[in-house]
Amino acid sequence: MAAADLGSLLRGGEASVIQLRAVGGAINDVPADATAYGHRHQLFAVAAFGDRPERGGLDEAWDQLAHPHMDGLYAPFETDPRPARLLEAYPPATLARLRALKRAVDPEHVFDQNLPIDPRD
Repeated sequence: MAAADLGSLLRGGEASVIQLRAVGGAINDVPADATAYGHRHQLFAVAAFGDRPERGGLDEAWDQLAHPHMDGLYAPFETDPRPARLLEAYPPATLARLRALKRAVDPEHVFDQNLPIDPRD
């Protein structure tokens, strides 16, 4: 089912590239709460890239595809700036730890790109 939906995303033109990366093995040997990357139960990372931003639709199409088939996301690959993506990237305890770290090292929120972690709760 996920493969068919990924194919539809390509055929529909919202994405020009779909990338699948194997992330099982040693990645899954690390405890989920040991680093900021908390979705270590996954066997694959899936990314979609669009080259026609004027057409739009990739974020919305991804929402429809990802939520039935996947959970979590890898923040360094995310380009959708909606705040909900931050909650998908980090489990609650991990996000709390990252916010505490941010308050200690960047309380002015200077580093605010990609999926910015606001030091405030």
